[in-house]
Amino acid sequence: MNHSWKMSQYYLLVVFVLWDVIGTLNSDSNFFVLADNAFPLSASLSSNTEVAGLAGQSVLLPCHLSPACGSIHSIKWYRADRRVYIFSEIAEISRAEDDLSDRAKLKLQTNSTLAQLEISPLMTADEDLYKCEVTYLEAKEHCALLQSIKLNTFAKPEYVRIEDMKGSETANASLIGPFNEGNVITLVCMSGGGKPVAHLNWYNSSSPLPGQYRNMTEDDGTGIGRSQLTVTLGRGDLGAKLECSASSPTLDVPMSAWVEVDVYVRPHKWELTGYDGPVLDGTVVNLLCRVKGARPAASITFFNGTDVISPQPPSNLAVQHDYTIESEIIEADGTYETQSRMIFTANRYDNGVTITCQTTNQVMESMGEIPYVTSVKLQVNYAPVVDVTPANVTVNETSDILIFCEVDANPPELISVRWYRNGDLLDVNDLANYEGGNIQQPSLLVKAVAREDLGVYYCVVQNQVGQTQSKSMSYINVLYKPHVSLGMEPATPVKEQEERNVTLACDVESGNPAILDAVRWYLDGDLLKELPECPNITTSAPGRDVETAADLCDIDPSKLLLETVGRSFQGNYTCQGLNDAGWGPHSPPVELHVHYPPGPAKLEFEPLLVVKGQALTMQCIVEELGRPEAKVFRWMRGTHVQPDVRSMNWTAYSVSLEHRANFSCQAVNEAGLSPPATVNIDVFAPPTFIGRLQPYMGVLTTSKEVFLSCHVECFPLCEIVWLKNGLPIGETELYSIKTTTLPPDQTKSDFESVLSTLFWNLTAWPNGQLDRQLDNANYTCQSTSNSVGAGVSSTTHFHVEYPPEQITLSSPMIDVVENEIPDKVTCSSKAFPEASYFWKYGTENVSNGAVLFFNTQFTRKMGGDYECVAYNKHGNVSTKAKFNVQYIPECTISPKEVDDEMMLVCEVESNPAQVDFAWMLDNSTYLEKVQSKGLSSSITLIASPEFFGKYKCFANNSIGMSAPCERVISASLEKSSRIQAGSWIRKLSDDKIIIIAAVVGIAIVLFLIACIIIILVCRRRRMSEKYPSPAHRKGGDLHDDNSKAFYENLPFHGLASPQSKTLLTPLSLQYQHQNPNHLTNHQSHTLAGNHLSQHQLQQLSVAPHSHSGLINQQQSSHPNQYATTHRTFPSNVQADLFSSLNRKGPRPVGPPFSKADIMDMTGNGSNRRTANGGAPPLWHADLIYGHIPNGRGSAGNNGHMMSSNGQMPHNGYIPNGMRNGNSTIVGTVHPNNNSGTQPFPMMRGGEINV
Repeated sequence: MNHSWKMSQYYLLVVFVLWDVIGTLNSDSNFFVLADNAFPLSASLSSNTEVAGLAGQSVLLPCHLSPACGSIHSIKWYRADRRVYIFSEIAEISRAEDDLSDRAKLKLQTNSTLAQLEISPLMTADEDLYKCEVTYLEAKEHCALLQSIKLNTFAKPEYVRIEDMKGSETANASLIGPFNEGNVITLVCMSGGGKPVAHLNWYNSSSPLPGQYRNMTEDDGTGIGRSQLTVTLGRGDLGAKLECSASSPTLDVPMSAWVEVDVYVRPHKWELTGYDGPVLDGTVVNLLCRVKGARPAASITFFNGTDVISPQPPSNLAVQHDYTIESEIIEADGTYETQSRMIFTANRYDNGVTITCQTTNQVMESMGEIPYVTSVKLQVNYAPVVDVTPANVTVNETSDILIFCEVDANPPELISVRWYRNGDLLDVNDLANYEGGNIQQPSLLVKAVAREDLGVYYCVVQNQVGQTQSKSMSYINVLYKPHVSLGMEPATPVKEQEERNVTLACDVESGNPAILDAVRWYLDGDLLKELPECPNITTSAPGRDVETAADLCDIDPSKLLLETVGRSFQGNYTCQGLNDAGWGPHSPPVELHVHYPPGPAKLEFEPLLVVKGQALTMQCIVEELGRPEAKVFRWMRGTHVQPDVRSMNWTAYSVSLEHRANFSCQAVNEAGLSPPATVNIDVFAPPTFIGRLQPYMGVLTTSKEVFLSCHVECFPLCEIVWLKNGLPIGETELYSIKTTTLPPDQTKSDFESVLSTLFWNLTAWPNGQLDRQLDNANYTCQSTSNSVGAGVSSTTHFHVEYPPEQITLSSPMIDVVENEIPDKVTCSSKAFPEASYFWKYGTENVSNGAVLFFNTQFTRKMGGDYECVAYNKHGNVSTKAKFNVQYIPECTISPKEVDDEMMLVCEVESNPAQVDFAWMLDNSTYLEKVQSKGLSSSITLIASPEFFGKYKCFANNSIGMSAPCERVISASLEKSSRIQAGSWIRKLSDDKIIIIAAVVGIAIVLFLIACIIIILVCRRRRMSEKYPSPAHRKGGDLHDDNSKAFYENLPFHGLASPQSKTLLTPLSLQYQHQNPNHLTNHQSHTLAGNHLSQHQLQQLSVAPHSHSGLINQQQSSHPNQYATTHRTFPSNVQADLFSSLNRKGPRPVGPPFSKADIMDMTGNGSNRRTANGGAPPLWHADLIYGHIPNGRGSAGNNGHMMSSNGQMPHNGYIPNGMRNGNSTIVGTVHPNNNSGTQPFPMMRGGEINV
């Protein structure tokens, strides 16, 4: 039995072990819980322990074991409610789990009372409450089965660093700057990774500095400490070392980082030494300018007055008016002392000159401060410098001559003045001959010049320094001095870089003699050159090589060539001319402008980190500004010139993409450009919306494509996320997101950007469309931040929309009485966005809004259908309201004739159309023969006196009674009948009556024209029979000597002066004014087939000769001539006459001339022929102007007989053999007149000259 019991215990133990293994393998199942609670434990069986550890090291969590509790089944470790380790020797399990799976192991010695869980390496996130659960094989009371261990973690700070306000890290132990004194700098000290967060302190060397400290703690207890230091720099900060110290309980020695600040300061002391008082001419002056306390070193510039004195190398220290910078000495505090020495030999030109030492450094220049200066004013004493003018004087005797003794001396007080002529001392006290010549007036006036006064004059002047004889002398002659002007070629300014030559010309304006013997050339008042440089010129300089100067005597002194003109040639030039009378006055000054370009440029910009939208300032620094001084600067962005920027500073107040480029600048003056300076600027952009979401987004419920897009500009690039009602949206079956990175867009000045589009996958939506209620939401497009700016977000309210529907009216039918105000009509519908409304009357919009109302009286013209249109952006729907305008009848009375009876008809307009009529005759009701139907009523008038009077018609409907319309019948019955008979005329309007009268008049005129034409045709036939063609006469010769009858038998022979009578209307020969040769078809037909008889010719009217085609008759001015007329016929008449003359027999029987025939005869047709096929008569193109001499005739062109000079024979006949049977004789008849000729007028279209 004992054996069985032991076996049972063994099997039970095996079951427990297997059960525990199953629970281990199924740690998340309830079976594990049952396994662990196989033996219920009391809650009092627990203990608590606290352990601390340093991150990165190892830590041991203790779990105490009790041997009295028996053998151990398993040990399990928990972190909060998650198991992190399990050990079971029976199950042969020892395993770390969860986040300690690779960092934890169990330390347990055999028969030990302590089990330790080692965590290595320890992390700060491991801090938590851990539990150790010990399961014994036997359950006993008072055994600690559950133990709690509180693990506290600590960590050393990972770093400490110093950053600037822009977030850029500064290397430890580095030099920052330079900064100008007075600048405010801000440094930020950052320390992170420590637990607890390190505390930060600032020090300047060992002196503490105030800083603004704050920290930010993460979930694991670590965090970042931040301390901001703001310092205003001054001279006391020279060589300052700013240190940030991070202290923490985990550190034995605080961590630190430091930077050294490079501070630039102004000079604080400057002086100029080496001159103590007046010096003599020729004394060497040594000036020393010292500037102390500057960083960086100060620059020193010497000025002679306002002119800069250029520095020279040390080997040239003794050169007059030049200086050198000797040294730059570094002081103990890091500042510099600059020394500059100027050594020169003083002369008289230095007297009164102010020498200035000017100093500045980079700090002063960057702040635009005026340089510091210190000056000395030189006083140089020198012996007199004497000049006698004029050199030559030619005057008439008895003239006074003043010889100038020009003295330049310091001190200016003179001791003596002596004048010499030809080497002999003059007695200037002889006041009869001289005046002046003493210390008060050194110049000498020679009175009443005589011959003995001719000679060379000079003076000797003395002051306390010494005495000097004048370099120039004066020769007396009698003439007058030249006056000159200075010309310059080419005109100034001249550019230095062109290395051009400039010619100066001294032109004589007046003088005697007019030829200049010599010319003095001056630059800014100082003698530059005197030409010619001949030894015999009295003003030649002493010591001049005579032989060398003689070679130059042949040059023209009035021309001076300045070669390779440079900046040193700048100044005012004058000339002075010399002739036999002496030197004339100076010419008016002419300035020579020499331009040269500026020196090299230097380009600086700030800030160094350029961000879009912020300001950017660029400065173009040019030390040598050229001449004229450059005021304008040329800026280029890339290869593009920026014409709007012309100053040395260029500030872009809002940086854009176009500023990401190479910038260059140059100073510009009239001479050219300075060498350019170039920098490349990179521009960053914080996150900014290019295309943000609209505050509201409406989409049709039936839309097939729905999406939202936002476009964010950012460089460096950022990311975009989408949110719906504040919750992120990912790639799901309902949505898809497309993100595109776009390059910069130069056209829009957009930087690199990210375009993100959120698409609705509508196929996944119920019924494939949006729900009007459920799908309304707020959608947000949100970007991350980048290094230059925070992220941005944009939200839109998304709403499902639909067009108007279910439109209704408050009243579809409105009755209104005319001149009253109708009721309002309201229109409503269902829509989103909410519908807008307008009302239309026909095609005209009459009202905006849902309510249609009228504030004026309603007239019948306003009645009808008014259409209400409800609309939104998705569509519209409409309905109509009818306004029925009701008004009292309005009547009119008009007489009408029906079946030979006169009636009065009363017609009305009325709404409602149900109308009652009433008639009155005078003041009595009239009921005789009244017929009413619909909107009209009529009465038949009775031809009886008792029915004459005033008839009135009344109409009445439901609105009211009309005003009466009246008609008075006052005539007898017979007159009434005449009224009836003429009533159709009265009905006609004035315009119709005029038209009828015009038609009747035209008909009468046409009838008269036809009659006239018939009469003319008949007369023409009789004339043809009475006067046959001369061609039918015997022999057929028209021009024998006895053929005078030929002229007598012509149709127009013997015509008397015609009456002033117009032929145009009866003969239809009127021409169009625009075309004198044109005939209408009717006119051509009228005359083409008929010859004009003599009687008809007599009917031709006399009119002025013109292109209008009127017939003109002109009496001859020659008394011995036959009565000759000059007639102008229409072209068809002319053609007929010529046709009659050309025929050689009876007129052929045939059709009359067609229009084409007539046109042929006048030169307007293409088928030129006569009626009998002979040569054509004279046409319009055959224009003849000339004379026909005696006996000299010949056949003209086209068969027309004419002489070469256009004259006819004296007797008016053409000799035998000189005619052509088919010719037309045209000319002027001069019978028995050999003394002269008469011009033959030019033939025009449609003219015959007889």
